[in-house]
Amino acid sequence: MTAFQAIKRFFEPIFREPGYFYRMVGVNIFFASYSILSVLFIREITHILEVKNLEVLPKYIVLYGVFNIVFFISTYFVRQWGWAESAHHLLKMIHRDYMKRFDGLDNTYTENIGTGKIISIAAKGSEVWMGLIIDSISSITRLVIAIAWAIIILSNAGWMAVGIFFALFIIVHIGVHFLNSRSSEWRKKRVDTMNEYDRQIVKMIMSKFEILQNNRIGREIEVLDRHTDEAKIYNLRANDYHVAMFSLPSFVFFIITISILIATLHIPLSFASLVSMFMITAVLKETMVDSIDFFKNFTKQIYTVQKMWLLFDDAPKLTGLHEWEAFLFKKGEIEIRNLSFDYRWNHVFRDFSLSITGGQKTALVGLSGSGKSTLVKLIAGYLHPATGEVVVDGQSLNEVKLRDYYSHIGYLTQDPSVFDGTILENLTYGARSEVSETELRKAIELAQCEFIYEFQDGLGTEIGEKWVRLSGGQRQRLAIAKIFIKNPEIIILDEPTSALDSFSEEKINIAFHNLFSWRTVIVIAHRLQTVKEADDIIVLEHGTIVERGNHSELVERNGIYAKMLELQSGF
Repeated sequence: MTAFQAIKRFFEPIFREPGYFYRMVGVNIFFASYSILSVLFIREITHILEVKNLEVLPKYIVLYGVFNIVFFISTYFVRQWGWAESAHHLLKMIHRDYMKRFDGLDNTYTENIGTGKIISIAAKGSEVWMGLIIDSISSITRLVIAIAWAIIILSNAGWMAVGIFFALFIIVHIGVHFLNSRSSEWRKKRVDTMNEYDRQIVKMIMSKFEILQNNRIGREIEVLDRHTDEAKIYNLRANDYHVAMFSLPSFVFFIITISILIATLHIPLSFASLVSMFMITAVLKETMVDSIDFFKNFTKQIYTVQKMWLLFDDAPKLTGLHEWEAFLFKKGEIEIRNLSFDYRWNHVFRDFSLSITGGQKTALVGLSGSGKSTLVKLIAGYLHPATGEVVVDGQSLNEVKLRDYYSHIGYLTQDPSVFDGTILENLTYGARSEVSETELRKAIELAQCEFIYEFQDGLGTEIGEKWVRLSGGQRQRLAIAKIFIKNPEIIILDEPTSALDSFSEEKINIAFHNLFSWRTVIVIAHRLQTVKEADDIIVLEHGTIVERGNHSELVERNGIYAKMLELQSGF
């Protein structure tokens, strides 16, 4: 990406709605003009005092007072109309674009990267990008205005003074760019180290009990100390260059001030002109220091935005989400043909084939890491194989609209998603059509979710914002009710009743029995007692089918399945 392309991409969100760009430019012109107009007022008042025209002095003092009062009152409305409103509208434009892009990313790619890392990159990248665009517009606008007025006022001392000013201005920016480039590598190392620091903090909070019971708090704090010490070293290295960066403008403006004083020896200047020149020089110095501070922060924080660009630019897209042919459900027959799939360096399946009969209950069992969860994600169309294909009712998932296919899938994990919002919104989140009150009540009853009516607002209860704490069993029952409401033809369950008590589990299994009739059901089972009634039990080991049959057949075979049964006491 060329420098021009990078600049164009950086400012692209704000130019989608140019009105917000002009609004922010206008706001910064307003604030920058205050300093310049104040200089002009002071110059005029100084001139009046110099010529002793005291008759008009009260008039100018009143005007200066009114000017400041009007400015301070206007500031509230300008900031409200400008930054306070525009900033988050800009953030909205960014997240609309990139969250839609995320929705279309290949799921294998996102799973390999990791959810936590993607959250960090996308959330932080969006907010930093918004802030940098606003700061860029502000810094550039104010610097341009300050330079323009400096040229106008310095021209009183002659165009040579203007030329000297421009030469020094260019020297400052060349010097700042050089010093910043030398410090940026240390800042990047510091940022990466502090990201590791943040991850260590999260690990310690999330794994408190594990750390506590093994008395490892000292070791974990040592890791934090190591990251802190590394960050300190990088910070000291960067600070060497930062000191020089911020000292350079002061030195240059000292030279400008001396130049103005020397110029007064050869060019007759009024006292008012001299005061205004010194004041505009001070304003320009402050503006330049602010712009250098912005430049330093920009080059530090743009790294975060570039990481977000890299994440989304390099990501393979989820093909078939909207294109290809519409999926037509028939019987729910599933066939996996010569499938291979890897998680980075972890080989899960190699030339794997499997047929699942439609309208039956199929159980997947095996030790952790055998490939059960990956297999159902491939069947659900969430992951895509490197080679081979998944065929449902004679239609390859590589050639159908996944949006159509997803509408026929019900996928329940051990840790079901519960979103902020009302209980009703959560229950009907996946509904394929309008849900009647009768259907809703029936689903609540079948899923043993009567606890909903115990809340003051019932179905209108806010799960997140009102801090309603749902137990694991309650969350799972809500997720089960969602399955009943969606009423899909293909149902995938990952130990669906693991968080329920025995009484609730028995009643829900009865309800499941009614739901499962004629549908294709795939169950990942860790407790083998839940799969006794399955039509087909598939035992996986390291991505390979090692046993297959119904419960009775596998018990008689006295193989891996039978040994797993023996290990589960009480069965």
